[in-house]
Amino acid sequence: MTQVGREGKERILTEVAVNGSRTEKLREVVEAAQDEIVLVGTKKEVSGKTDPAIHEVPEFTGGVNGAEVAVHEVPEYTGAIGTAGDEAAPVVEIPEYTGAIGTAGDEAAPVVEVPEYTGAIGTAGDEPAPVVEVPEYTGAIGTAGDDPAPVVEVPEYTGAIGTAGDDPAPVVEVPEYTGAIGTAGDEAAPVVEIPEYTGVIGTAGDESSASSRSPRIQGWG
Repeated sequence: MTQVGREGKERILTEVAVNGSRTEKLREVVEAAQDEIVLVGTKKEVSGKTDPAIHEVPEFTGGVNGAEVAVHEVPEYTGAIGTAGDEAAPVVEIPEYTGAIGTAGDEAAPVVEVPEYTGAIGTAGDEPAPVVEVPEYTGAIGTAGDDPAPVVEVPEYTGAIGTAGDDPAPVVEVPEYTGAIGTAGDEAAPVVEIPEYTGVIGTAGDESSASSRSPRIQGWG
């Protein structure tokens, strides 16, 4: 034997993924293999190359970074917001608060102003139509420019009329009724009292003079 053979050495770098798959990243020869040479008689024999050594890498069970990106929580900024130069003022949108509002101790109840709803009001299905109560307007009514004066209709008052203290009794003027007077069913005919006429009686045109008869007075001779 003129040369002793020896196995070669290699360095292999393998990456192990989260799902268990492996990827070879680096392979380098640390020590080359050496052939073994044996001489017998006059015949020279050279042994073949040996297979490369296989290095088993144990499974990696340590910590592995996840695929998700790290989340950094930034606290809300509550300081003053200003501008520089001609920059426009920033607009800060604050979401509407819809939670409960309460008081502590003797604090007064908060007042929440709700804007008046002026949109359309409708019904769904067989629901009754909503009733919107509008308060009576009692302010002054005026005109602008050549607008005609508004007409305000006041319903007739039919209630009782009374006085307070030494106020005189009110006088209610009722227009004279000149229509027909009739009865219904078995009702008696109404009696209309006409005051006696004591004025002058004359004629018009060729009408004969009216005769006025005086009642005869008895008891004289």
